[in-house]
This record gives sequence, structure tokens and C-alpha cells, in this order.
Amino acid sequence: MEGLGQRTLSRQSFHTLNELNLNLGPKRMATLHLETSSEERIHWVLAAALSCTSLAFLVMMIVLVPFPQDLFVPNYSPSQLSPYDHLNMATSVIMMQITAPWASLMIVRSHSHCQRDMMILLALIWVAEMILAAAHILHFQGFAVDLDVPAVLAGILTVGLKLEDMLIHLLMDCKSVLYIDFRIGHLQRLLRWEFYTIIVLVVVTLCDATFETGMVLLILGSILSWIFLAGGLYFCVQLVHELGALARASEETNISNQLAKMSEVLRAISQVRSYKRIVSLHSVLKFFVVSHVLLLRGYMWPFPTNLTEMVYESWGMGFGVFLLIDSTAGSMLWYLGLMVGAMYLNGVQSIPATHARHQEEKLRVEKRTRQQKIYCTAKDQGWQEKVEDLAQRAVTLEALLKFYKGLGTDYMLNFNSSHHTTDDVVRQAIIPLSASEESDMSRILMKNRRVRPTAMVTHTWHSRFRDLVAAVVAEALEETHFVRIALLLDSDLTLVKRWLCKAEALQRTYWICAFCVNQHSSICCPTFDLVDSYSKEVVPACSCDCHKYLNTDPPCREDVEEPMSINCEMNKFSDMIAWLAATDSSFKQVLVVDSELELFSRAWCVAEIAEAYMMGMKQLLKIDSALTLQHRTEKLKAVRIEDMKASRPEDVEQILNRIPNKIEFNLQLQRLFGKLFGTFWHLHPSERLKMTCREIRWQLALKDEEVMDVSLDLESIDIEEKPAL
Repeated sequence: MEGLGQRTLSRQSFHTLNELNLNLGPKRMATLHLETSSEERIHWVLAAALSCTSLAFLVMMIVLVPFPQDLFVPNYSPSQLSPYDHLNMATSVIMMQITAPWASLMIVRSHSHCQRDMMILLALIWVAEMILAAAHILHFQGFAVDLDVPAVLAGILTVGLKLEDMLIHLLMDCKSVLYIDFRIGHLQRLLRWEFYTIIVLVVVTLCDATFETGMVLLILGSILSWIFLAGGLYFCVQLVHELGALARASEETNISNQLAKMSEVLRAISQVRSYKRIVSLHSVLKFFVVSHVLLLRGYMWPFPTNLTEMVYESWGMGFGVFLLIDSTAGSMLWYLGLMVGAMYLNGVQSIPATHARHQEEKLRVEKRTRQQKIYCTAKDQGWQEKVEDLAQRAVTLEALLKFYKGLGTDYMLNFNSSHHTTDDVVRQAIIPLSASEESDMSRILMKNRRVRPTAMVTHTWHSRFRDLVAAVVAEALEETHFVRIALLLDSDLTLVKRWLCKAEALQRTYWICAFCVNQHSSICCPTFDLVDSYSKEVVPACSCDCHKYLNTDPPCREDVEEPMSINCEMNKFSDMIAWLAATDSSFKQVLVVDSELELFSRAWCVAEIAEAYMMGMKQLLKIDSALTLQHRTEKLKAVRIEDMKASRPEDVEQILNRIPNKIEFNLQLQRLFGKLFGTFWHLHPSERLKMTCREIRWQLALKDEEVMDVSLDLESIDIEEKPAL
């Protein structure tokens, strides 16, 4: 909002050096002493309990069940304990030791829904192996009931159920971006029925292992088994079909291998095409393992119920036969495959990066909470009323797009979106349109309705107005870069509105100084000639009679010594943003980074960035394109507060005088800019998937090569791959 020209900082600005040191450096984190939440303590306790239990089972196996001397005997009686029983127990306990570290890591480092799903999957595998190991130990200690079958079956089915639930979540992430239904509701209903069937089937097998019921439970179990297999097969067919829609969408993008090498996101799209085959393979393996267990344990009537004994009698009791008929070997191999595949898809390298962002967000929330607690309104009632009035002048995205559509047709007929700046639009459109009412433009656009903003937009008036609108749209659509949206605003505004409508974002509200400040009470009648930045023609000055109020014009605020005009609308930014931040925890800041990075060279813009940062507001940086970021990296690294510029030299001096340690402030700016340099592979799977789907959406919607190739989402700003998903 640099274009307003005259403003003063509130007394709360740049309080102390300590508030500028809120960052994620290891030394800083050690000095801040972030409090551990009760939820985090529970996670650490669960991880410790899981690890200790795994070691306890290992000790029990060594102490209670001595390993036999002869492991691979050619024959033995099925009614006796065999070396193969020892092998089953050992593999179960070893699987617990393998799973425990990864499950513990995910328990204490899961901060997104996809990572929590991964945590639950690993925990379920661990629990399944623990139950199986416990059943083996009981068996070796003389417990008469054989619990192997219900334990193995419960583990396989529960883990498979969670994996299918994770795939549905994957489709939900895709739906939020691609706006393809994927019949998620239908899949969730099928999953619930599968869950109920699994519960009944496990109970039946448990009762059959515990009580002598003859053929009754075997036949009932067989009926349930066939129902489960048929229903599960139908669910998998439906799931694979819906994933096929995602695969077909990626195939329609026609990404060449050469183009895919240019972008990690495009390479991820090329890998989406193989995901359907991976899921199909999982379904086949799952049903093979489940059918194998049910068939050999007699739960597939009319097949023989004593099929295991028949195999023993025909082929003997060798190790190869054991592997063929054993119910635990197949499940263990399946678990290992799931663990390796899931950790690979999740991206191990994304776990520390996600945790670091979580710590940063936690720090921001704590800072925000502190600011909300210490916030107090101004003692001067007139000043506070003006602050609150100014803060509630937001415009909706729908109104902003409607205004943009009228440029060049209904007003400012010489408008050229590729050249005209925000300053041009203010002088030649906003001021003339609001001259008759001598009010802010937001009142006209919103038809006298005052609303609170969900975000404040920080930008420079020297950049293109089209970029400003595109950056706001990019925030609503959760896009990282806005150059393609800027081009789309001119070529297909209807498509932009359709995307926003599907994202339910048209009614989001934003505070943009050009619209929300009454220009007629401040800058509409300058003492110098105004010139169009593109045509170089002189722009007529406003002829309104509205009284002008600058920083020190009376009436002034009575509760401070320095003169601060109450009616001036250009000296209340700090108080306005403080009030909005204190009364709305979700209020955030959108930084519109122009192609020349001029935002970071304007003193007032940097002051706004620092103010919002110290108040704990979430800051979202929207940059022109990845190419701009790549070409301007060195310029960003050279940014210093001492080199900032402003319309008035005294403004720069005022800002510099309020910063106690300029070196530390410059370092803090670099930490903020560091968010621009995140890598695609360090995002958690859900973020990577959404970024990939956004690129698919662009590829499907646009055929114009100029629009397609200007910007590729190579980096992540908010955060916010070996495999694609």
C-alpha cells in the first residue's frame, strides 16, 4: 500500500529486538522455549510406549521361547509345535521392531492429514504384528486356543481398509482442485459396509477358534467371506475406475518427456499416469492374501475345510510347503511392501520440512495469541471509531472482478492491462467513479455494505493493476504464482469466475487500500500534473470539493503528544491492522510480489510486512512467476532496510528511527524471503498432489502456449518428490 504517500507508525510498531528474533534458527528455538502442548506430550508418550512394547516383545521372545536347534525339518506332525511356529513368531516380533521406529517417527512428526493417515497405517501394521506375536507366545506357553487365523485376518483387513481410506482422501484432495466429483460419497458408503463386514467376519473366526461349534461357524464364516470378497472387489473396481478419471485427466495434458524435465510438477504429472496401475496391483495382492488365508483355513465353502491337512498329506511338511500354506508369510510380505511404498510415496525428506513449518506456525500462533492479549483500543474514542470504520471497508472478490471487467469498456477507456499501473487506475477510474459521492470506492462496489476483510493485500501502486487482481485471485485459488491468472483475466474471465465459484471463493473479502481508503479526503487533487504511465498524457485532476486531511490536520488525537489527525485515513494502518488481528485470528496478509520485486524496495511496504509479522499474522507471498524468482534471487538477498525508498524522504527516516537494530531486521527480512525458496520435494504428499492437480487444471483449461509456458509452479511459497503423490 505504498501509494498512499503519508502515514505514521503507531507506538506499538517494532517494539523490541526480541520480537524481531522470532524465527526457526536452532539457537533461537532453544531460547524461545516453545511450550509443549498436551497433544504433543500425548504423542511422545504414545511413541515411547510403542517403542518400549516392541522391545518388551523381543525380550519375551528370547526369554520365554527358546529357538529350536533344527529349523528346517523335512517332516513333523501338524499337531505338534514345530520350528516353523518359532519362525512365525520370530518374524512377527522382527516386523514389530522394523515398524516401530517409523511409526514412532510419524506419531511425533505428523502435522498434515496425509501424514496422520500414514501414521495410522503404520500403527495398524504394528498392532497387527503385536497381536500375532502375542498369539504365538500364548501358544508356546500352552494356551489351547489357536488365534493365528483371527489375528492375521483382522490385521490384513484393517490395514487394507485404512489404505483404501487413504486413497479416498487422495481423491478428495484432487476434487478440491480439479472439481471432479470422483463419486467420493459412493466410495465412502461402500467402505463403511466393508468395515461392518470385516468386524462380523473377524468375530466369527474368533468364536470358531474359541468354541467347538462344528460346521455352523465355518459355513457362516464362508458366507461372510464370499460377501466380503464380492463387496470388496466391487469397491476396488469402483475405486480404480475413479482413479482412472484422474489418470485420464493427466494423460489429456500430453506432457512430453522433454517438457517434464523442465519442471518437478510436470514430472509429477507424468507419474500420476502410473498410479492407477499401482492401486490395481495393491487390490490384486490384497485379495490374493485374504483369499489365501480364508481358503486354507476352511472359510471358503464349498471348497474343502481341511485343505491344509490334504496338502500336508500329499506334499509333506517341507519348508516350501510351509511357505505355501502358512497364513502369516503372505501378510508379512504385504506389510513390508506397503511400508516401503507408503514411506516412498510420503517422501521421508518431507517429514523434517513439514515439522519445521509446523514449529514456525506454532510460533506464529503463540505470537498472535500474545498480541491479542496485550491489545487495547485507543483511549481517544474518535480515533478508535475511525480505525474500526476504516477496517470494515473490504471488497469481495466478485466485486473486484466486476470492477476489473469494466476497465476499458465502461470507464478508463484507454486502459491497457499490460501496462497501466494501480496508480493509473486509481487516478483515472477509482477517483472519477467515486467523485460524485466523495467516498471510498469500496462503498460503491459493495453498495453501501460494510464488511470485514479476511485478508489484507500489501502491494505497490507502481506495479500493474492486473497483477494486483491476479494475485488476489491466486490467493483465493491457492495458486503460488499469478502470471497465468493475469493473462487469463484478459482472455477468459468467465473461466476464472467459474473456478472461483467452484472453490466457493467469490465472496471472500479483501482490504485493498486503493478501494478502501477515501482518495477524495487525501490525494485526489495533487499540486503537480498527473501523467499516464503508458500514454504519457496528462490526467485531469479531480474537481471534488471534499476537504483534505493529512497526517497532522486537526482535529487531532488527544491521548498522544505528537499531532495525529483523526479524520486522516492514511495514518491509521498500524492501529487498523492491530484491531483486525486482535479481533480475528484468521486475518492474514497477502504480499503481491511484482516482477521487479519493487515491493521490497518501498519503505512503507516493508514496514507493513514487519508490522504484520510481529503481530503474528499469516503472510502469503504471491509472486509473478518461478522464472522471476530464479532471475531475481540475488536481488532479494541484497535487500536492506537502509536502501528503501518512499515518496517522502522523511518517511524513510521515520521508519529507520523506529527500528532498534537494523542489522537484525535485515536478517529477519531474509528469513521471510526464505519462504520463497521452498522445494517441491519438501512438501508433504497432499500439498504436492494439490500442486500437481493445479498444473493439470491449467494444462486442461488452456491451449495458448504463451499462457502455458510463462510460469510453472516449481517452488512452494506457503509452506504451503520422489513420487508424484
